[in-house]
Amino acid sequence: MSSVPIYQIGCPNGHTSELPETILEEIIQYLRASYTGEPVLNFVCSDCKTAFHFDYQNRAPVGHTDAPRQISEFRVLSVQSGCDGNNCIDNVMLVAVRNRDMSEESVQQEPQTWNVSGVKCKSGYRALPFGTSKHPPFQFFAGGL
Repeated sequence: MSSVPIYQIGCPNGHTSELPETILEEIIQYLRASYTGEPVLNFVCSDCKTAFHFDYQNRAPVGHTDAPRQISEFRVLSVQSGCDGNNCIDNVMLVAVRNRDMSEESVQQEPQTWNVSGVKCKSGYRALPFGTSKHPPFQFFAGGL
C-alpha cells in the first residue's frame, strides 16, 4: 500500500483531529453525490461541538501514513441545516466524524448541542441552530457513508 496524506482538522477553539485523505475523499464524494453544486465542507468539533468551515481545496498534509484508518471505523454524520437568509434556498451541510461506538440516541441528540454560529451557506447567510422554524428535518447519514 502506498503512503496516504494525513490532514489536521482544527476547530476555532483549538481542538484538532487528524483524518487521512481517503476518508476526506469519501466524505466529499458522498456530499457531491447527495447535494447539488460543489459541496462546502463544514465539520463539527467532537470536543466542543462548534461547527467550522474546512477549506478542502487548500488543505495541506501534516504527515503521511501507510496504514490509514478506514471510514468504517467511524460514525460519520451529515446533517443539513437552514440559514438566516429570508429568501435564501441554500442549506448548510454539517459533517461530524465520531467514534463508531456512539449510540443511536446520541446520534439523534447531539446536533441539538452544536454551535453553528460560525458557518454560513453558499450565499453568505449564517446557519440556524437546530430547532428553529426554518430548520429542515434532520438528515442523518451515519456510519461508513
